[in-house]
Amino acid sequence: MDALEIIQFKPVPSVVPGEQGLHFAVPLSTLRDKAKLVVDSSTFLSAVQNQVIPHGQHLEAKLAGHAVKDFVFKGWQDGPAGYMTAMFHRLLTARESSTEQRTLSGPAFSMERPWPNVLVYLAALEDPDSTYVMTIGGEEVEVQKLFDRVYLVPQGTYSSPVRREVYVSTTGNFAPALLETDVPVPGRLQWAHRNLRGGVNCLHPRCVFEETQRNARKLMNWGTVQRREPGSAGRLITIPATNHVTWQEHCFDVNVQRSDDGQWVLTRLVASPPKGFKAVREIT
Repeated sequence: MDALEIIQFKPVPSVVPGEQGLHFAVPLSTLRDKAKLVVDSSTFLSAVQNQVIPHGQHLEAKLAGHAVKDFVFKGWQDGPAGYMTAMFHRLLTARESSTEQRTLSGPAFSMERPWPNVLVYLAALEDPDSTYVMTIGGEEVEVQKLFDRVYLVPQGTYSSPVRREVYVSTTGNFAPALLETDVPVPGRLQWAHRNLRGGVNCLHPRCVFEETQRNARKLMNWGTVQRREPGSAGRLITIPATNHVTWQEHCFDVNVQRSDDGQWVLTRLVASPPKGFKAVREIT
């Protein structure tokens, strides 16, 4: 291969591990009145047949086991004096574009990330020795005071494991789910019963606020969801509203850029829940 051929036909590193792309330097003098190359559509073969690329001795060449003639056009770059450089690359399948490139993703690292409140348990107690007067049906009635018991993992910025996911596409058509972030968003949970008023922004599932049972110390069916456990004579058990395990890993950053060889590279940063929580904070 002489010097001119080296300039014209140049295998280049690919963002797909173990593969190569192709740069072909096209003399400006040959581009006049020639058919245009269409990104992600025109093949190396069609470029030769339309005489955009002046000769076809490379049609039978292979790079990383793939036939060069089937490579698709990825765009133009500046070339040596008197040339433009056409970029070609193997067209990836939809499945390949949705498969994480492990060798590019890299190991997990630590990053300070904000996390919302997580409600673990919500309940209320009645104090028989502490009462107050309220009006019910036009009459003043002395009732026991309520005191809330709220257990939560507090919001804050915690050191969290973060991993980098990398995906590659020759067309930029990534699976829609890969382009979305799913940062957990807390909701406002409020309660009001007798003298008890409160609220907190937190992650939580369904909570119920039914009337209290008379003469009971602990308010049943109030706050944290409860149900009867199967196979245990209908014993009432408490289902925690949630706990720090339900701080789900989530993607908080999505970035798509075009690489030097004309492919599209999607990078996702995914945070895992912070570790080390052994207890929750009680708020009274």
